[in-house]
Amino acid sequence: MKPLKKTILLLVSIVIVLIVATAILFYEFNLPASPPSSSSPSPSLTPTPKFTPSPSLSPPTTVVTVIAKDDYFSPANLTITVETTVQWINQGAVFHTSTSYDTTLSGSYFWNSGIIQRGQSYNHTFTTTGTYNYFCAVHPTTMFGQVVVNPTG
Repeated sequence: MKPLKKTILLLVSIVIVLIVATAILFYEFNLPASPPSSSSPSPSLTPTPKFTPSPSLSPPTTVVTVIAKDDYFSPANLTITVETTVQWINQGAVFHTSTSYDTTLSGSYFWNSGIIQRGQSYNHTFTTTGTYNYFCAVHPTTMFGQVVVNPTG
């Protein structure tokens, strides 16, 4: 009976450690869904929303999908055109983020998904040409990529 009690105690201890570690990671990396607004002027690479008077007049939106797995993005590097939406879908076992390395002059990220839970997604439409490097704030040393945005046409 003693080996069984030790095994149960060990399993309970492991579960408690995993719960505490998950709670700490969630609290630590629970980043806001969008960067705070700033009254200072934006640099030329800052994406800005583009409003059109009628949906029938706007061109169709292109959506490119990036899959977030555990420890990598697939594809990690993209070349797209302006007005393309990139959708990051978390198909990993743990949560991830899509966060730009680059920041505006005010210090906020160009985009920051916040936590993307398993099975959830985050979309960002690129409205300005440029090269945007990004990473997962939960796994910054193994999950990173680049989006190159070219002009349309």
